[in-house]
Amino acid sequence: MFAPHYARAMAYRVVTPATVHLKAESSAAVVDTLDVGAALELFDLSAGWGWVRTGKGMGYVPAICVEPA
Repeated sequence: MFAPHYARAMAYRVVTPATVHLKAESSAAVVDTLDVGAALELFDLSAGWGWVRTGKGMGYVPAICVEPA
């Protein structure tokens, strides 16, 4: 994965059921599904998507589905 700078993980939680995708596209392959209240680490928010790490790996969730923990 390319990262133009070091990103520090921030603690976030899911506020509405979310699907984690391999790319920041709703049509991309699904990596994980998250229930309300699930904890995750967020590295970046951009263009309506959050780049996150879950128990099953890295991926992207719609930004409206998460908030700071």
